Amino acid sequence: MGTQVLKYIAKFFFLVLLQILIFDQLRFSGYISPYIYIIFILNLPLNFSKTANLLLAFAIGITIDIFSDSLGIHTAATVFMAFCRPSVINLISTKKEFEEEAIPSIGYMGIRWIIPYTIILVFLHHTFLFFAEIFSLKEFWATISRAFISSFFSFIIILITHYLFDKIAKK
Repeated sequence: MGTQVLKYIAKFFFLVLLQILIFDQLRFSGYISPYIYIIFILNLPLNFSKTANLLLAFAIGITIDIFSDSLGIHTAATVFMAFCRPSVINLISTKKEFEEEAIPSIGYMGIRWIIPYTIILVFLHHTFLFFAEIFSLKEFWATISRAFISSFFSFIIILITHYLFDKIAKK
């Protein structure tokens, strides 16, 4: 149990640093913004308590907000994603499909399960984030387009990261 907690703490700080030092500096035409720190919430065990899930989402969101000067939009979007996570899990799987302590990973759940799980939650996060950022419906289609495009790039990076974490975990 203690080593699991240490792994999650290390993953938390690694993803925050990766987001702040690398991905926050990348702006493709000012339109595409990959957010990979949400992998932390995506990879929490499926049986993780809802309260702990929301608290960890708040913690990683507020940490990103502090370093990004973004006034709480990452916190709100990440907590929203964590709130939707149990519903998405129930939507794409049955209780008998996985063990209680299952961790969402390609190695454990398979690619056919990870793809819809990740796409739905990443899109929910990005849509909430960009609408909270603009706080208007004037640019509705532009915001939806930005959410789709950024979600796509984030999804690709998250999928690659899933493969890397799975290879590291197997060693």
